[in-house]
Amino acid sequence: MPTEKEYLEQFRLTPEGQKLLETISFAEGTRRATPEESYRVMFGGKLAPGLAKHPDTVVTGGGYSSSAAGRYQFLTPTWQTQSQRLGLTSFGPKEQDIAALALARNRLMPLGGLSVLQKEGLSPRVAAALSPEWASFPTQTGRSYYGQPVKSLGELQKVYGSAAGQAVVGEQTAPVGADVTIQSFNFADRLKNTITGQVLQTALTAGFGATGPSMALAETLSTASDLEASDDPELQEQGALLKSKVLSQFTNSAETGLTPASLVSSVIKLKGEEQDYYKRAQQIQKTLMDIQSQQNAQGVIQNQQTGAKFGQGTAQATGDSIKYMNASKPSFDTSGEPGFDFTIDGGKRGAVFQSPYKAEVLKVVRDQGWENNLEKTGGGRRGYGNHVELRFTDPKTGYSFDSLIAHFDQVNPDLKPGSVISAGTPIGTQGRTGSTTGAHVSWDFFDPGSNTASQRTLQYRKQIADRISSGLPVF
Repeated sequence: MPTEKEYLEQFRLTPEGQKLLETISFAEGTRRATPEESYRVMFGGKLAPGLAKHPDTVVTGGGYSSSAAGRYQFLTPTWQTQSQRLGLTSFGPKEQDIAALALARNRLMPLGGLSVLQKEGLSPRVAAALSPEWASFPTQTGRSYYGQPVKSLGELQKVYGSAAGQAVVGEQTAPVGADVTIQSFNFADRLKNTITGQVLQTALTAGFGATGPSMALAETLSTASDLEASDDPELQEQGALLKSKVLSQFTNSAETGLTPASLVSSVIKLKGEEQDYYKRAQQIQKTLMDIQSQQNAQGVIQNQQTGAKFGQGTAQATGDSIKYMNASKPSFDTSGEPGFDFTIDGGKRGAVFQSPYKAEVLKVVRDQGWENNLEKTGGGRRGYGNHVELRFTDPKTGYSFDSLIAHFDQVNPDLKPGSVISAGTPIGTQGRTGSTTGAHVSWDFFDPGSNTASQRTLQYRKQIADRISSGLPVF
């Protein structure tokens, strides 16, 4: 029985594997002029100097910071985990492909693993299953799992359906195939090629020498074509007139058997091909639209039946509050930190943590290091990693307290200090940044603007912990 790495290496060479990898690259915006460059793309668009290892460089741009790199935009912790688990010794194309397929396989396990691609391709539920891994893939609602810019399902299905995959050669890959679109039937070019071809072929078979009338004819027709291709309407008209005169003179003077009637027959035949082409194109378009309509209708029915919401599976909105689904019982740190730790969605890494209440965003920290120097601890090292600070005001009592929620693998890039977010807004993905031994959420409580917590603030902490343990909304 093959190992996981061997299985992924084999699947990488299948049409389904190559189409999925091509689609992920399109969604993540890493397509470049050469295949090798696409594997070197870092967050922001610059290229890593080489592929010996992950660049492990946090790039800041457009208000965001990220260490994402490679054709499939691996964050540093993600790559470290996958490379160690699969025994990948470089950041080369083959290794990146294998790691990406491993991530996809993990997300698709509830649907049967990668084999689901052979059964249903990039269906709405397949794309939704991949959306927690790649934010550019849409959920069933058509939105990003993390509130980021997202590709439409139609765009991704178009790439997946048209990509013939990659021709894999050793450690390098070369793109094969391109996006398929229904091109216009270029009647003018087809007609030009048909008539010109008939004229030249007839001239040659009639015995005209290579340096005789046939060459002169070819050169004249070439000149006429150049004039037609000009941007100047007057030159275009002159080119068309020249071509018409040359062809007319030739067909009427040479004893070649080529007559105006035969040329007219060619035109009529070409017209029939044009009509047939557009008829088939319209049938294809109608079929695609019918399929899309069925998928959209199916998605609406599923949402109506399940009450599906954005971020389903991690939390559920209940009025102005949130209850966390499949959460562990909060555990309190014996070191005395004013908070607790717990897991959501069964402890799954990548599960989305949503804001428990309407709150003001105070601070967004994107620092994946295992140690952070934080003001909240008076400069001490707490190892929060990526974290967010929120200020909540109880609408019933008017009392406010601050929350520091930490250890996210990724933080919602749309969160901005000073903004007010509603209950259910995605905050980040449950992860292991900072000082932690496993994927979880750390939730600390403080008095507003302070690094300590009063008894009243700690009472809110206890109340929230108890309600999470009981599967109840936070408030």
